[in-house]
Order: sequence, then C-alpha cells, then structure tokens
Amino acid sequence: MTRECDLERLPFQKKIEFTILRLSCLDFDEAQLTIQFWEDKKTILTILNNHNVFNYCLVRDYNYKMKNTLKRRIKPGIINVFFKKGEFNEGLFEELLTKHYGFELGKDNFLEIYLFYSFVTSKEITIVWLYDDRGFREYSYLL
Repeated sequence: MTRECDLERLPFQKKIEFTILRLSCLDFDEAQLTIQFWEDKKTILTILNNHNVFNYCLVRDYNYKMKNTLKRRIKPGIINVFFKKGEFNEGLFEELLTKHYGFELGKDNFLEIYLFYSFVTSKEITIVWLYDDRGFREYSYLL
C-alpha cells in the first residue's frame, strides 16, 4: 500500500505537528531513521546527542569541503539511527522536521537533510519518505 500525504497548504508548524502525529501512530518493534545530510556531521551528531540518542551508525561522512561541486548532490553523508519499541523520540523528530522543512521554505536555522523512516513489526514494514515541505510518502508491506 502507498499513501501520499500532501502538506502543501498547511502552515509551517502544522506540517510538523501532522507529520509527528502520523509517525507516532505507526507501531513498531524496531525502527530506523536514515538521515542523508549535506552538512558537517558534527551538526547532526550534536542534535542526536542533545536528544540522548546514541544508537546510531555513521555510514558515510559528507565531505563539506567539496560543497560547491556536483558531488555535493551525488554523495550526501548518511547516518542510520536505531530505535526499539517504546523509544519514539518526539523531540528529536520535531527538531529534525523543523530543520528539514525549514530548508525547503528558506527558514532560519535549517539543515539540508533528507529523512527516511522505516518501522518494522512481525507483520509489516512501513517506510516513510519525507521528500520536502510539500509532504511525504508512506509505503507499507505485509510480511
């Protein structure tokens, strides 16, 4: 099943609230947040640490010294963050969504990041791709 959530007409704060509400409704035994970033990794790691999130893996660093080259778009940094049942971190998600949606809207204190969530139960896998401030797609697969 695929679900498209169109947030284009919502005010900025409502986009964040709606997305967090939808994410918090998804059941999971294990979850993973994949952050693609075009920023200094210290910025992302500081956000994770500020929200007491330490179960993550740096897959690839972003070489921000090459920021103005074509490679900037081809190879972002990647961090995978892992959660267990009951560890939905609303504060972390709110901060990341604010910075993600803020980039698209030209807000202050934004980050150039893409966010992908995967939620896994014994019966289903749900993947949520937050593509920009206009909305997100949700893909669910029965196991």
